[in-house]
Amino acid sequence: MTENKKEKLCPLKKGALWMQEKARQVNPEFKKHKGIFIGGVCVLILIGLWASMSGSGSVVGVVDVMQVREKAAVYQGILSNQKKYEEEWRIRFNAEKDLLTQEDKALADKRSKTKAAVFKKEVDAFQKKVIAFQQKYQEQYTQIIMASQMAVQQADQMALETIRQLGKKKGVDVIMPMQAALYSSDRVDLTEDFIRLFDDEKFSVQYPDPKSIQVPAQK
Repeated sequence: MTENKKEKLCPLKKGALWMQEKARQVNPEFKKHKGIFIGGVCVLILIGLWASMSGSGSVVGVVDVMQVREKAAVYQGILSNQKKYEEEWRIRFNAEKDLLTQEDKALADKRSKTKAAVFKKEVDAFQKKVIAFQQKYQEQYTQIIMASQMAVQQADQMALETIRQLGKKKGVDVIMPMQAALYSSDRVDLTEDFIRLFDDEKFSVQYPDPKSIQVPAQK
């Protein structure tokens, strides 16, 4: 069998490489979505507090969103859950991929011993199986990412309330993301205070079972 023929016969290799790349992207995807959510929360707080300010002399504090993302127990718990589901996903994926690889080799060995018409039917059936395999694991990966997003949204609501509490406790009028400030001194950095207060609340975030999430149909 020529190399071109084999590639035509089995899209498994291409699909496997795609899925493995997706697996490697899990943690960056989590961080990206988490950063968007936390940053959005801080911006909303900034807008709300800025609107309530009554002129000059207001006290401003900043929170390092990146440190919150890396250190706060709630967000670390979400990442831990995602890693657990991602590892289970990878184990199932590799096991099924290995079975398909064996089936592909067996099919290639039959080519010279099988009538063309019969062989074509077997090839078509195998290709459908590979496509179904790719779609299944793509959907499962999407479910994991969506579960993390839902958990982060819960955590963000808790963070919103904690930032309000911190502002009142410190007598601060405005708390904004450090990343949005052109300059901020250590004197106005409330990051550690926020993380400590946030962790002390011992919030519980429900990480949904990815299997229970309905993935929107692709157009």
